[in-house]
Amino acid sequence: MSRRRRLDIALASALVQRRLSRASYKSTVRRFPAPPLRGPRIALERAALPMPPIARRRVDARQLDAIDLADIVRPLADPGPVFVPSITVSVPPPPELALTAAAEHAAPEPEPEPEPEPEPEPEPEPEPEPEPEPEPEPEPEPEPTQRRARGRHRVLAGFGIVLAVLLASYVGAEAWATRTVTSGVTVLGEDLGGLPRADAKVALVRLATAANSTPIEVKIARYSATMVPSASGLTVDANATLDRLTGFTLDPRRLIGHFRGGGAVAPVVHVDTKALSAAVGLVASRLDRSAESASITLDGAQVKVTGGQPSIVVNAEATVAALSTAWPVATAVAPVATVTQPAVPQDVAEAFQAEVNYNEFAKDITLTGPNGNVDLTPEDWAKFATVDTSTGTPQLVVDGQGLATSLVKAHPELNNEARGSSVSFDGSHNLVVDQGQPGRELNSSSLGAHVLGAAGRDSRTAVLPYTITAVVPPAENLNIGDFTTKISAFDTFLPWEPIRTKNLQNAANIITGTIVAPGATFDLTKVISPIDSAHGYVEAGVITNGIHTLGMGGGLSQMATTSYNAAYFAGYDILAHRQHSVWFTRYPAGRESTIYSGQINMVFKNDTPYAAIINSYIEGNRLHVDIWSTPYYRVETEATPHLNIKAPGVTVLTRPDCVPSGAGQAGFTITNYRRVFLGDKQVKNEADKWTYQPDNAIQCQ
Repeated sequence: MSRRRRLDIALASALVQRRLSRASYKSTVRRFPAPPLRGPRIALERAALPMPPIARRRVDARQLDAIDLADIVRPLADPGPVFVPSITVSVPPPPELALTAAAEHAAPEPEPEPEPEPEPEPEPEPEPEPEPEPEPEPEPEPEPTQRRARGRHRVLAGFGIVLAVLLASYVGAEAWATRTVTSGVTVLGEDLGGLPRADAKVALVRLATAANSTPIEVKIARYSATMVPSASGLTVDANATLDRLTGFTLDPRRLIGHFRGGGAVAPVVHVDTKALSAAVGLVASRLDRSAESASITLDGAQVKVTGGQPSIVVNAEATVAALSTAWPVATAVAPVATVTQPAVPQDVAEAFQAEVNYNEFAKDITLTGPNGNVDLTPEDWAKFATVDTSTGTPQLVVDGQGLATSLVKAHPELNNEARGSSVSFDGSHNLVVDQGQPGRELNSSSLGAHVLGAAGRDSRTAVLPYTITAVVPPAENLNIGDFTTKISAFDTFLPWEPIRTKNLQNAANIITGTIVAPGATFDLTKVISPIDSAHGYVEAGVITNGIHTLGMGGGLSQMATTSYNAAYFAGYDILAHRQHSVWFTRYPAGRESTIYSGQINMVFKNDTPYAAIINSYIEGNRLHVDIWSTPYYRVETEATPHLNIKAPGVTVLTRPDCVPSGAGQAGFTITNYRRVFLGDKQVKNEADKWTYQPDNAIQCQ
């Protein structure tokens, strides 16, 4: 590196240090003005050395004539106002610069001519650089004057005066605030805001007196004891509380509160720990106790509760601390204690008592079932109830076995044996189907729960629980599902003959409920036999060989005629029947039948796929026979006029059993036609021709 280059670097470094020093100590120099420093300077003798030409930069050596070290490096310590004499040190230039300067003052020697170059022409000599002008001396920084120092002192003095005024004003405001209580301030719930100090003192004395004399209630669970504060080491200090409200203080919160308003302020309380501990010990002796479960009993339909208390152990030390903190704001304080409930706490027992007395035992209940309903009063089932407390939660329990025995004794129909399916007819002669029922017995194990369930519901009802003891017996030849409609019915006039009517009523009772299965036959004689007095029959009028006489079961021919016509219009096959020998106007001519045991019968066959059931009864002086089944056939019928009419004559009898009678109906011939349809198809076409004999008068000789 050339000498010129090194010199440039040194100058640049000095300039940087100088600027950094000025920036760092600028504030310090301003605060402590001082005469300009005259530190040591290095004055470089002006010299110029011939330099080879530099292509990119030329430096004028005359600009480096003097360097002031004080301008480059500031002393680290602030010199203050001390004046330092200026010292000038002459620094000899480097040997190279000294030789160059001597050469300039000496007589110039002719420069040797450069050796000729073979190819290019010699470069022209550089023009001599102009003599650098002397660098002007930097003007010294302006010296701070005494005027600036005096101005700074004045500012400080003014600031102090303002601060003193403000401080005096603040103290005065705080003193002013002691005259009245801050607005909005309450003590023990009483508003004292805005009161003068004297009035506030009167109020505080009154509040303190009341607080010190009002007993404190120490309560836990259902047990409590009282203690007077003033006798227990607790006192409210009215004067100290007044100082807290209006005493002088420099705390700014007091002054701010005067403008914003205050709030609740706790009074000053003095605590005599020894006296308070003694009072708490006395209270603890009254509250401490051992656990005891409540006793629950039943008196009829009422729950009774006696006794019951928890275990209580008061922590005296912790209670002293709690009272010291809570009083006098709170006059009822819970002690710090360990409470252990018994197996059945009193409050739990009393809650159970209220629930049962006002709900379960409040109203009657109803138990419903297939064999009838039962109404029970609370007294009826309470005698079988007990209270179970084994789990800690009281529960009402009902003895189902005892209650079931009592119910069956009072209502035997509640239990039943198994019964098969059956059909019957009600008073209106409509079919009633009984599907049968299984054997049932009250379930005593769940009866109690059902009773409690009914007592706990708004409806006050429940179902009687049953155990099935036997299934419904199977019904033979009983297709109940077929008995849907009355498919045929016929009735005949019943003359006033009470003895004859008795036989018909007896036969009607026997026939009613007779089921004719599909493909089965109905044999009237077989159904109503035996026809004797032992089975309810009596002697009544009959016709034998055209003669009116008496016979057992007289009048049953009307049952044969009525049932025959019922089967006739049902479309069934008529297997056996025979008309009377003479015509009775109460029967359809030619479409009737008589019966004589062992000789004449009426038989029909159910040739449909549905079972049929027969009902017979007497009503309105008429004998009825109804057949119930599922509709199958459609029947049309017609009859010819009476033909070959023969008037009745007189028959003379000499028999000892002869009974005289008047002439009856004339004889004639008639034919009845029956057409039977299955849907739209005719499946039967029948003609029944019959000739009646004249009903002659009977004369006896």
